[in-house]
Amino acid sequence: MIEFTFTLKKDAADPLYVQLYRYIKHAVQNRKIAADTRLPSVRKLSQHLKVGKNTVETAYHQLLAEGYIESRPRSGYYTCCLDDSLALRAGMRPEVHPPALRKSTLPCHYDFRYGQIDPEQFPAKTWRRLVIKSISPEDASLYDYGDRQGEYGLRMEIAKYIYPARGAACSPEQIIVTAGTQQALDLICKLTRSSNKRAAVEDPGYAGGRLILESNGLELRPIPLTASGINLEKLAESQAQMVLVSPSRQFPYGISMPISKRLALLNWAEKTGALIIENDYEGEFGYNSRPIPALQGLDQNGNVVYLYTFSNSFLPSIRISFIILPEPLLKRYHDHFAILEQSVSRMQQKTLQFFMAEGYWERHIRKMKKLYKRKCQLLIDSLSLCLGDRAEVVGSSAGMHLLLRVKNGMGEAELIEKAWEAGVKIYPVSNLWMYPSDAEESLILLGFGGMKEDQMAQGVRLLKKAWSV
Repeated sequence: MIEFTFTLKKDAADPLYVQLYRYIKHAVQNRKIAADTRLPSVRKLSQHLKVGKNTVETAYHQLLAEGYIESRPRSGYYTCCLDDSLALRAGMRPEVHPPALRKSTLPCHYDFRYGQIDPEQFPAKTWRRLVIKSISPEDASLYDYGDRQGEYGLRMEIAKYIYPARGAACSPEQIIVTAGTQQALDLICKLTRSSNKRAAVEDPGYAGGRLILESNGLELRPIPLTASGINLEKLAESQAQMVLVSPSRQFPYGISMPISKRLALLNWAEKTGALIIENDYEGEFGYNSRPIPALQGLDQNGNVVYLYTFSNSFLPSIRISFIILPEPLLKRYHDHFAILEQSVSRMQQKTLQFFMAEGYWERHIRKMKKLYKRKCQLLIDSLSLCLGDRAEVVGSSAGMHLLLRVKNGMGEAELIEKAWEAGVKIYPVSNLWMYPSDAEESLILLGFGGMKEDQMAQGVRLLKKAWSV
């Protein structure tokens, strides 16, 4: 175990935890602390540095979020090797799919579907009142088609919110409202069709996005992941002219790309003239660290298109997303696509505008972040209690889903089948790889956003019985 000689400066501008975080980060980056070195416990380091435990915990959590250290159960914190790849491949095996034929005849009482919200927490009364306000008979203009880029008032509210919240800088004129992420990606592909022939995607990654890119005639290059996100060396070798990434929270592994790698990715785009599509997936739901600024806010050369959806953070059925276009693509949009009518309901847009303008949106995000953090910990505790060391949780520091690596000898298909027979619905991850045979063996996905807390605990108990662990 390493001993620190670092002295925290209590009169410095930076908080103590930021000083400690930066010291350890730089030591790992510069190899002053070797990979696989055990760090002092929170208690010991707080006593040694004469600071509170919260200071050390917060610093460690930020290092965990950025991939500089890892937590090993019942052992402690260890430094990571920054060049190590995640263990994503487990040998070639036949493509597997979840059971489908008998689903209609079996009851499912516990559904760990990801991407669901907690329905009891949706502010239905407030939303209903604002819907009525949005269709005020005094505002007859609302009955027309409306602005093709989306309601200007909504775009103003988005621009005011997205910079302080996510570090994405833009004017309302750069924003285009779309009916979901997939339509947004489709529009981006059409805007860049003349200049892009080859696109890189995270592997594993968002399967729906991969399908949209393919359907637009792009030649896909799957890029494996490292402990800090997409492998930049493999990306450079791919000669892709476009890359779809989710740096805030990689789907499905939950990796948060560190700032140094974000800058390296931007540097790659600047040198090659490539376009980065930043899918800011669940960027607001980080539980143990400060949000890392969006790529778009760091971009100085117009190489990033920023994509955000309200489906994950607010309501899936609302089907409202938006993109922020850099100036060259915005000009191309106005030259070739501005004639297209807006596809999102004006009344839904207006309602969301009022919801944001009256302060409900930010209050809702704060509330849901606390709720999902609690649910996440409850699910982790239930899994630990029931499955013990026969299962390993992956990606638990943010978002509304976990990956579970089960160690009972069953593969993905059998795990899903046995769970279904017990009345529990869990989800595969093999379809998130471009070639499902490359997927990790015995890895499944558990969403918890829409689950009640007692349902999660009972569902996990049923999984223990079904999997005989």
